Amino acid sequence: MECLFQHILLRLLRILQLVAHLFPIYRISFCFCHLHSSKPPSNSIFFIFLIIKFYNILISMSWKKMDANCIIARFGEIGIKGKITRGRMQSILAKNIENALKSNGFERSIVRVIPGRVLVTTPEDPRKEAELISRVFGVTSSSPALMGEYRDLDDLVDKVSEASIEDVRGKVFMVRGRRADENRFTSKDIERRIGAKLQEMGAGKVNLESPEISIYVEARKGLFFVYKDIINGVGGLPLGSELKILSLVSGGFDSPVAAWMLMKRGSPVDILFFNIGGKEHKEYFLDVAKKLICGWSYGPNQNVYIVEHRWIFPYLFNYFPEGYRTVALKVSMYVGAEALAKSLGIKAISTGENLAQVSSQTVHNLAVTESFIDIPVFRPLIGFDKEEIIELSKKVGTYEVSSRVPEFCAIASSKASTAVDGKKLETFFEKYLPLNEIKQNVLDNVKKIEKKDLCSSGPVA
Repeated sequence: MECLFQHILLRLLRILQLVAHLFPIYRISFCFCHLHSSKPPSNSIFFIFLIIKFYNILISMSWKKMDANCIIARFGEIGIKGKITRGRMQSILAKNIENALKSNGFERSIVRVIPGRVLVTTPEDPRKEAELISRVFGVTSSSPALMGEYRDLDDLVDKVSEASIEDVRGKVFMVRGRRADENRFTSKDIERRIGAKLQEMGAGKVNLESPEISIYVEARKGLFFVYKDIINGVGGLPLGSELKILSLVSGGFDSPVAAWMLMKRGSPVDILFFNIGGKEHKEYFLDVAKKLICGWSYGPNQNVYIVEHRWIFPYLFNYFPEGYRTVALKVSMYVGAEALAKSLGIKAISTGENLAQVSSQTVHNLAVTESFIDIPVFRPLIGFDKEEIIELSKKVGTYEVSSRVPEFCAIASSKASTAVDGKKLETFFEKYLPLNEIKQNVLDNVKKIEKKDLCSSGPVA
């Protein structure tokens, strides 16, 4: 009941922030927002003042032990961007965190940006939310934390010590402090004073090398955050801070990881699947797509496109030399992907290709394949070893499915050329399989699956 009432008050205070400039009131400091004015309070908002004070009392109730009431999310690379870019990316990150929470049932949490952090206040389970937030691209780490208000260093020491003592009583511990630049005390002051106070209250010895428990304290503009755990995040940039890319994904190890790496750099991906293995191949692919999109795509909408592509095999077997067929198949996928990308307003495509992994991925053959299109091709895995890619697939969550995917390419051959003649290949296409027909076939027959349908509990068509 207490958490629910706090949540209602937080919602009310968010509204008050939007209308605060209409009311002449004294500066009132509290944990969630600050209102400013130089005139005395009017009777019309006296009740608001009481609500704020009551909210402070509710927050203070939790100081008797370290019961987290918020999550702080940290970001890395965003913080070194220019002011305008940093502000834009912080806003995108906050929206993506909110999307992640709401899509996983945490609808009562409130997300906002504070200097150097994203703050989530919640009446729910902060630990579960922090673990979820750490899967949002752009978040380097998160912590369930207790948030409170302090007046000065003495007040900070007293409140943090009261909140932390039960966790460190009789244990070897350490205190790590951080503070905003405007504070008149240092991080070392925080660490020494709180450490000494906790020892007076019954904590064990201080050990900075191998403590049983670590207490972290951040002091920021009259607010403090105290926490015990740091949950590592995925890092990168917020999804949606870059333009969308059309990513060719097959279901194996490489291409899903390549798509994930682009998402980590802020680019949403629409996934394009050329089905060359029938129903079984499609089912494996959809399992991989769900892991990728439903497990990591918090923020911009991302779609899946499926093209049935087995029709091309009779042409390849009947009209193309055996050594050219694998590269010819790749060319057909490239030009089809380019046509779809342009129709969607997408400016680049990506693949899971890796240098010299197979015959079609030599420098020569990659150059030949790419010469048939004029849209940029991104290859995030170009310099990775296969073992590195497999390890990344475990992190992404696609490893188990990808490890079960058999080889569906019916034209794999021991006679495949590592240096296809581009001019001859172009002649074969012009004579037997015009590229415009491939493009039109893709545009006419592609099937779209939206994220909401892909991630629903029911079957995906």
